[in-house]
Amino acid sequence: MKNRFLSGVAGTAAAALLAGGLLSTSAPTPASATEDTLSNTAALATINTYLKGVDTAWDAGTKAPGAISLPAQSGQAGVKQPLLQRSEVLERVDIWKEAGLDIKDTHTEQVPVEVTESSNRVELVSSVQTTWDVVDQNGVADEPFSAEFRKVVLTRANSSAAWVIVEDVLLPDDYFDDEDSQTTMTPPTSIDETDSNPDDTVVDDGEPITELEPLGEGASEEKPEEGSTDGGWVFPPVLTPYINKEKQPIKQNKLNRSKVVAKAKQWSKSKKMSPHFPYFPNNCANLASQSLRAGGWQYRKTANPRDLRAWAKSTPAGNKHATRTWSQASSLHYFVALTGKKQRKNIWTAKPGDLIFADWAPNKYADGKIDHVMIVTGYTKNKRPRISQQSNPRYNIPLDDQVRRQYVAGVRKIKWYPMIMD
Repeated sequence: MKNRFLSGVAGTAAAALLAGGLLSTSAPTPASATEDTLSNTAALATINTYLKGVDTAWDAGTKAPGAISLPAQSGQAGVKQPLLQRSEVLERVDIWKEAGLDIKDTHTEQVPVEVTESSNRVELVSSVQTTWDVVDQNGVADEPFSAEFRKVVLTRANSSAAWVIVEDVLLPDDYFDDEDSQTTMTPPTSIDETDSNPDDTVVDDGEPITELEPLGEGASEEKPEEGSTDGGWVFPPVLTPYINKEKQPIKQNKLNRSKVVAKAKQWSKSKKMSPHFPYFPNNCANLASQSLRAGGWQYRKTANPRDLRAWAKSTPAGNKHATRTWSQASSLHYFVALTGKKQRKNIWTAKPGDLIFADWAPNKYADGKIDHVMIVTGYTKNKRPRISQQSNPRYNIPLDDQVRRQYVAGVRKIKWYPMIMD
């Protein structure tokens, strides 16, 4: 069991490494957010001890204690700190066990993003990064990774009392997002695209499409009836297609699913992204597009980056713009549908190489516009999907854990769009 909290000088140094792309287990830099520091060393000591208890809960399961002993502070004896995250962790541990993933060791890091300090109260929002050393049902070792935002509040009775954590809350993934986070790009730092064929670009001269058409009804978050063998949330029949049937389907190459999976796994272990492609504050669609490109899809370029029939990391004129379909989850879903891909009846039958789109924001509620996309990169013991994604980065975690974390974060209505990428 290992634990490290990056703060103060360490946090500043980490921020520099993050900016340079040199820290492999780096926190996501969310839109409208910057790394901050926690100067209160006594409060930091409480957090460090608390985080060790959280890691112990992941490793020990139900044997983990419900409270931990805090170190002495300011000449006062240490006190018992309730492990507020314990029930949440134990629920998620059960998900991993059912997935056939035996957790051997848990390693958690935190990078402060927002810190508010007063004499007897500290509010801290951090990017929390967890790596699990696991062995699957076939005896294969793996290190799934997940980054998520949490808010912790510490208080003390007076200036000589010990700091105690009174709030520990999992925040939604879109906590720092803004409307430009999937479209405002940083150009590639390298133009040598070694993983693709530069001669396979199609210049699209068809009628431009610049407006998304309405989505049909999505899936609900109803849970299965008592005694159901589904083992997960229930989803209604396939949505009514929202692509106008009169539009000519876009032709794309048949995908190599194994290459899609390899690319998604390669660039989901941290915030770091391939230098051959643009970078966005929110990279979920960017990673999905890179994975499709690696799997064999052709670029389709036009001069208008808003054309939903186009799909490329840049316009023909250069690297000034990526198409909306490359960088924005809702537009990528539209483009995938234009290529003739169909939707599965539910997310639990998705296969490695499939894309799963989700509508779960803003305000923790589906609003009819897709917000996120993830890539299926494996199977659990019971043949349920494992997924990888960016923003926040998650590497090969059980889809069940992804679904559960949304519920814990307060998301109360989700619409799912799992696409068959054959």
